[in-house]
Amino acid sequence: MGPDRARLAVAAVRALGLPARDDVYWALHATLIARHADTALFDQAFALFWRDPAFLKRAIAEMLPQVQLPASAQNEQALFRRLSEALLPRNVPQRHEDREET
Repeated sequence: MGPDRARLAVAAVRALGLPARDDVYWALHATLIARHADTALFDQAFALFWRDPAFLKRAIAEMLPQVQLPASAQNEQALFRRLSEALLPRNVPQRHEDREET
């Protein structure tokens, strides 16, 4: 299924307004299913979505790349130190003439 079919499916559901579940089923079926053999898989996915709508979010999250952050506090402290050194002005030692003599 390509993005063109996905856009068509979204447009079909939007055109229905606030439809009944059966209306959504047939709108998506008509726009997403090209072969009769795909109907069984579509039926399973549709039933799973309506049983657990959060499933879709979890499935998408599983497919996205995971970002690994430093786990240990020591690594976090080292990162903070490097960022501080890079972003904050350094203490520039005063020249001998600039120092007040006591």
